[in-house]
Amino acid sequence: MFKVQIQGGDITSVASLKVLRTLWPLSLKAVEELATALKKQNEFVLVEGVTEIFATELAHEFKSANVVCQILPSEKEEACLCIPIGEPRKRWNALGVLVSR
Repeated sequence: MFKVQIQGGDITSVASLKVLRTLWPLSLKAVEELATALKKQNEFVLVEGVTEIFATELAHEFKSANVVCQILPSEKEEACLCIPIGEPRKRWNALGVLVSR
């Protein structure tokens, strides 16, 4: 199994946002926020536990969008998507609204 590691480039470009939306069926705004969080990381594993064909195709699409990425061996046997956690967790208040801790 393999993983795809993002290492730089223009992850917030329109072309790379299109690639990210093939992984996550999110709104454009949510994908833009995800891309901004990815850009803050120096290196970030985006997917893990995928086949070599999947990893190669994804890396090729990112490279076409001017995103630097690398395919590496993975120890995970199940495919998973990784997201950066850039802010503290929130909590539910008495009214059932998510608020900052």
